Amino acid sequence: MKEINVDSSIWKLAKAYRTGQLFPSEVIDNYLKNIDKADQKLQAFEVLAKDKAIAAADKADKIFVNHKASKLLLGIPFAVKDIFDVNGFVTGNGQKRANSQAAQRTATVVERLFAAGAIMLGKTKTVEIAMGGWGINSILGTPWNPWDEKIKRVPGGSSSGSAVAVAAGLSPFAIGSDTGGSVRLPAAFCGVVGLNVTANLLPTEGIMPLSRTFDTPGPITNTVLDAAILFQVMRGDDIDRIKKQLEEGVGFFSGSQSNDALEGYRLGAINDFEREFCTDDVLRAYDFALEKLVDQGAIVEKISPRLCYSEIAMSIGDLINSEAFSFHGDDYQSPDFPTTKYVRDRILAGANITLAHREEILEHRKQTQIKFFDDIDKFHAIITPTTPTTAIPVSTIQPSINVSHFTRPINFLGMCALAVPIDIGGDGLPTSLQIAARAGEEDIALHIGVEFEKIRGPFRKPQIYEKHLICPCHTS
Repeated sequence: MKEINVDSSIWKLAKAYRTGQLFPSEVIDNYLKNIDKADQKLQAFEVLAKDKAIAAADKADKIFVNHKASKLLLGIPFAVKDIFDVNGFVTGNGQKRANSQAAQRTATVVERLFAAGAIMLGKTKTVEIAMGGWGINSILGTPWNPWDEKIKRVPGGSSSGSAVAVAAGLSPFAIGSDTGGSVRLPAAFCGVVGLNVTANLLPTEGIMPLSRTFDTPGPITNTVLDAAILFQVMRGDDIDRIKKQLEEGVGFFSGSQSNDALEGYRLGAINDFEREFCTDDVLRAYDFALEKLVDQGAIVEKISPRLCYSEIAMSIGDLINSEAFSFHGDDYQSPDFPTTKYVRDRILAGANITLAHREEILEHRKQTQIKFFDDIDKFHAIITPTTPTTAIPVSTIQPSINVSHFTRPINFLGMCALAVPIDIGGDGLPTSLQIAARAGEEDIALHIGVEFEKIRGPFRKPQIYEKHLICPCHTS
């Protein structure tokens, strides 16, 4: 049995298949072995699709043997957050229910991945109804952040299992969802890449709703390049065109590195007031990242918008709670429904948001967007830390720490954003950079992220790779 490089990028795996270096059945088998070895502790997966994955991989093998492969992601394994419908599987939503019916449809974005040839390994754990940034699920269990084998640290949420699976080498990529940071926060705490796509740009059919205003699906990956590939597939772009771009190295798919790759880009950095919310480890890494962006030709300036980040995001909670109540209120009004006080209180608080107050929030949002985008008019993107701290122990979570300080404002403003690992802090935990661009300008965030990733170099993985997983050998 060949040993597989478990942190191989999607494109590396795809090329290895096409050259005959690897076959999908080998890769699927290795990932399933990794899950068997490590997931009893990590608890990233809610349910596995082992038999279906093996059968799909065998079919993909035959296609490659016959040199008839045309699908971009043929044979590439992935994991799906358990709020996405997949035909034949129960959509658990991080809840404990007495009776749950298997879904009879597949979420549109997942269907697009299947159509491109990807193979689902299983469905990953999530915070209850995707409501919570630390990644805690007291009902079904909280995934273990793989960066600390002794102390249970927050994995980030709500796409907790998806980020843990990618970080620990249990899947080369996963799909999550973001409402106020739920892709970026777990990506940051687990040292992987997460893309928050502009709301309403990708279809949400077949995804459990939390907030129809802010919900958006997004990929969690090992590299920015992988996130760019998956974004285009999930958007429904022409697969042949994506393959051609990759093969020709067009745009941010270029493998070359240039000292002036970001020349002409103006990037806004956080001011001294916002820096006060961050730990020293986070600020050291953030300043290092800014220096690297300047080295590539970018102009970086501090910005001081009229509203601070806390003020920008002040109303988002009421709007999310209101919309969550409209979807989930019937369940959480029942005193017998198994849940936690935190989730029940938030859902029921949404019942008190009147239509008039909702309209006030939406008008406030509109005015906030006008002010903010006027303040940053000359900038291509805003650069912040993704989180104000590295992954803290689960036992030390405090209400005074606003984990989504830098992520929620991005959703409220209707922007897109990319979370990219920077380096390892003095505490041995990953730090992360958030690159936020205007609505629909994912290409800008991805381009900046790709160039930063090139100059940063390969990002190391947690020790669990060496201690618990199959030792990798490179496929490139």
